[in-house]
Amino acid sequence: MYELKCPHCGEVFTVNEEAYASIANQVRNAAFNEDVHKRLKELKTQWEAEEKARQLAVENNYKDVLSEKNQSISDLKAQVESLGNQKDLQYNEQIATLRLKIKELEGDLKVSAETEELNIREAKREERTRVEGEFKKIEEKLREEIELKKCEIDRLENYKLSQSTKMIGESLEEYCHNEYEANLRPLLPNAYFEKDNEVLEGSKGDFIFRDYAEDGTEYVSIMFEMKNEADATDKKHKNEDFFKKLDSDRTKKKCDYAVLVSMLEQDNVLYNRGIVDVSHKYPKMYVIRPQFLIPIITLLRNAEQRNISVRQQLQVVQNDNKDFTVFEGNIRRFTELFKTHHKNAKNNFDQALESIDKSIEKLQAIRKFLETADSQLGYAEGNLDDLLDFKKVAKGAPSIQVKLQEAKAHNDEVRKSLASPDEQ
Repeated sequence: MYELKCPHCGEVFTVNEEAYASIANQVRNAAFNEDVHKRLKELKTQWEAEEKARQLAVENNYKDVLSEKNQSISDLKAQVESLGNQKDLQYNEQIATLRLKIKELEGDLKVSAETEELNIREAKREERTRVEGEFKKIEEKLREEIELKKCEIDRLENYKLSQSTKMIGESLEEYCHNEYEANLRPLLPNAYFEKDNEVLEGSKGDFIFRDYAEDGTEYVSIMFEMKNEADATDKKHKNEDFFKKLDSDRTKKKCDYAVLVSMLEQDNVLYNRGIVDVSHKYPKMYVIRPQFLIPIITLLRNAEQRNISVRQQLQVVQNDNKDFTVFEGNIRRFTELFKTHHKNAKNNFDQALESIDKSIEKLQAIRKFLETADSQLGYAEGNLDDLLDFKKVAKGAPSIQVKLQEAKAHNDEVRKSLASPDEQ
């Protein structure tokens, strides 16, 4: 089985060997037809020039022969006239012989001229017949090829119209995947070429290619976007419409390169030339037709393969830097935690000191209150002594003084009566 691609839409379809051979011999583009017609025109011009040269050569040869014979006749006539002027009879026989020879030469000249003319006519007729036959064969072959090409185009157009836009896109992706599997998969055992199924920030690419060295170091990566468009689509996209998204997907997936595999803008001469570098608009970005999938992967891979040792050294440095970064991060984290704890401890210490200061102030105030209370208690004790001094208490109250004295006397008597004999 063979896979063929439409020159207009880029769609791929499968045919058997017989059909492939038939189509391969039939399908020709406008440039081929133009070259054929140009070649036919050149052949015709060449034939006309050769025919003219042959005719001129024949005419020149005929003129040379005619001139030579005329010269001979002239010479003989001169001899005859010279001999005729002589009166000697011995020359009469020679004159008759010469005249007979002249007639023979004139007859031969006439026959030669007629024969030469017949030969020229026959050669022209044969050459014309041959050229006309070749022209007819070529024209018939071109006519058949054009008809077959029209049939093939009609079939491809019907095939395209029978597909939805999604199916066309999937067909292009399937074509690229099959091309990789058939041509590069056996040669790149460490490589990866699969659908991009990871959606980041609402976007993803179509395919990602990555290749690794023997030690596992990744040295090249490519983000692929496949774009096709049906002829019946009202809105025709341009390749540039997808550059920004492709560059964003490349950056998100950390790929080195971005490649747009496109069947858009089919009449654009720039994109039909081959691999188009658009890195002046977006870094490390290329636009290709599907048939350049294998070459672009090979070119970018080979270019980056020379930098494997540099990448490996860079990976070592990055790993060292990563370890140092982790170590530095740990130190920074511990430092921040220490600062936080120290700050919290200092705040608590300051609050404790402030509380102690406030407590001291309160204690000092309480001390003042206590000192005042002590003084007041002293005054109270003095007042109590005064209270126990009946004279001071009853001062100014004579009746009370009499009663207090009576009570005091009574108490003294009771105390004496209760006291033991020794006490008395």
